Amino acid sequence: MPRLYIIGLSVVCLTAGSAQAQYSNNGSAFVGGILGGILRSMPQQPQPSNAPQPTQPQPQPQPQSGYVQQAAPQPNSQVQQQINEERRQATVEAAEKTKQRQQAEAAARAKQQQAVLKAEADVKAKAVAEEKRNLVAINRIRADPALVAALGPDPRDITVLIVGKDTPTVIRDLNDKPTFQSAPVACFPFGGLASNPGSPEMRFLSGVMVDIAKKGGLPGASITPRICDSTDIENYDLVIFSSDQVANGSLENLTTVVNAIGSRHFVVFGTFTVTDFEAAEQAKAGAAHAVLAKESADRQSAIDSFQTRDATVISAIYLASPASVVCLMGSNIEGVKYLLGRSDSPFAALADGNSTILPTASANAIFLNLKKHDCFAAIAPAGALKQVVAAFTRDGIPVEVSSGTIDGDKLANWKVLKEQDLLAQQTEQAGSLKAQREADANQKAEDQQKQALEAERQKNDEATRQAKIRDMQKLVASKANAVVDGFSNRLTGYMATVRDEIIANRPTSDQTITKFQPWAGDYATLIKQGWEFQPIRATIKDYGRAQWMKRAIEAISVRVELPMMNRVIGEKKTVCVDFVWINDEEFGLRRNPETISCDGYAATFDVWAQQNNFASQWTLLQ
Repeated sequence: MPRLYIIGLSVVCLTAGSAQAQYSNNGSAFVGGILGGILRSMPQQPQPSNAPQPTQPQPQPQPQSGYVQQAAPQPNSQVQQQINEERRQATVEAAEKTKQRQQAEAAARAKQQQAVLKAEADVKAKAVAEEKRNLVAINRIRADPALVAALGPDPRDITVLIVGKDTPTVIRDLNDKPTFQSAPVACFPFGGLASNPGSPEMRFLSGVMVDIAKKGGLPGASITPRICDSTDIENYDLVIFSSDQVANGSLENLTTVVNAIGSRHFVVFGTFTVTDFEAAEQAKAGAAHAVLAKESADRQSAIDSFQTRDATVISAIYLASPASVVCLMGSNIEGVKYLLGRSDSPFAALADGNSTILPTASANAIFLNLKKHDCFAAIAPAGALKQVVAAFTRDGIPVEVSSGTIDGDKLANWKVLKEQDLLAQQTEQAGSLKAQREADANQKAEDQQKQALEAERQKNDEATRQAKIRDMQKLVASKANAVVDGFSNRLTGYMATVRDEIIANRPTSDQTITKFQPWAGDYATLIKQGWEFQPIRATIKDYGRAQWMKRAIEAISVRVELPMMNRVIGEKKTVCVDFVWINDEEFGLRRNPETISCDGYAATFDVWAQQNNFASQWTLLQ
């Protein structure tokens, strides 16, 4: 500001000097010239855009009387240059300050960014160091000898640990073998092993669960592992994981599992390998392929045979097997019905005991009934059935041809066969009656011996009593062994028949042995699974009398050992089963039959004995 004052004063002085020279004789003009020069030297202010604009030119002031207007003085160039210089310097200084401020701000930002980068680098370095320490610790844990010994060679192999001490669910036997009392509680400490139903991984896992239940002595038990926190595994009976999960597991989970093994809170129950699973899968696939190939060959053979078959031979076609309703056509319907009811019926798999027979008059009626599903199979002369098959082929409807046939000679002799069957039944009844009479005689002798024994006991004649007991033992043993021998032969014949029927894909014969459940059903399942049975070993377990309809009837318990092997899976084992029944020879029936696993015999037989008022003669005389 002082500088501006000096400049203004200089302008006034210079203007005054110039005006005095021009207006030396006129004082008023002199003063006006000074003011005009000052005004001209001042910078002009721009008019604001919203300032009102004059609509008419303003009237110019008229010079006073006696005033002579002189030319306006020109501004001093030096002063103007000095003013311009001052403005330029002010602009330069402002720009310099702006530049310095911007540089200072940039430097501050750079410093702040460097601090952030350094902090991030420190955090990253710390994380890398921590990761390296964890990796070293994890590798050390993974190399633990006990853990390594429990893992399988394939990353997909499954390892199962079991609780090391007895729990309400798991109890160890005399040989320290863990046995399940109920379905064990299992967990996945590293996460689930399979999630896609039907996948090979899920089939492998499901097979492992079945094998665990068998190994724990509880076949059929449902074991459903759940994903668990590794810190909570002490609350489970089983811990299940794969080798691949160990290779990718966290330090915390690995440490918990290895510590549990080291402290023997958990011990290795088994390692289940993918190699065994894949071998079993291939064997199943091969067996299934062989079955399909055989069925296809049998089907084609039946079709070929059907095309060349004599028109009078009784044959069968079907849409479903077994068929709930069977259309029957022929001149000897009664004979065909009888032959269908025999155990050696060639159509046993097609028309079983539950099938309804629908007499049908013609091939056209058979065709229409099959199309309407009024029946699902037809048994008739081959000539008529060929017409039906041709019509189905024309309409594009698939129909199957049975390989079984009934030839004319057998059909013509059906009455003879029926008579022979009746004679056989009478002979069997006569034999049963004879056996019953012998049994009654033996029973009477036994009762008399018991009475004599009781009399001797009352006389307190120990020597005589011991001799009578020995006689009783021989008699009881003789009778019991005779029953065991007969049952052993009957059971052996039944097993062979059922095996042949299953292999030939025929329904199981309705024999007396089939009433021994669940063994009969389990035996059929084992045959279908490829198990082969060796000669059985049958021995007396108990013998005596039970009550049936107020009658004291012979009752017996026979222990049977069944050696078996499965060539596909390469396994041999022996199953032990106790067969218990009331031997009602008078009516030729085995009443209240039951099969018991030898392991659970004592408790189950006690219940059966109480229910049937069983009194043992075998154990009494031991």
